Amino acid sequence: MPMKTISDIESDKVESEGSIQNVIPKGKKVVLTNAEILNGKFGEYGLITLKEGTKEHIVNTSSVALVESLKRMISNGLGKGDTFEVSLAVRTSKEDREYFVFE
Repeated sequence: MPMKTISDIESDKVESEGSIQNVIPKGKKVVLTNAEILNGKFGEYGLITLKEGTKEHIVNTSSVALVESLKRMISNGLGKGDTFEVSLAVRTSKEDREYFVFE
């Protein structure tokens, strides 16, 4: 059976494995192959297809910084054949709050 990407599936029928930070360890290199920005009860969130080695995962994020990064990647070809190798990192804001970013 051929592998499907998020855009091949009705968004409301896709099941995420969970939030990206709970599925992929910080610092682990993964390849983002596709993403969609969707609207939820609490604002925008990203539904992401990624590969960790030979494993494919579908994860989500509502992190504002990650959603903004995903928007830039989508406009630069993510989901249209281009992929991005990233790792998840934690940063601290000026207000002493932690947030996730892609490196």
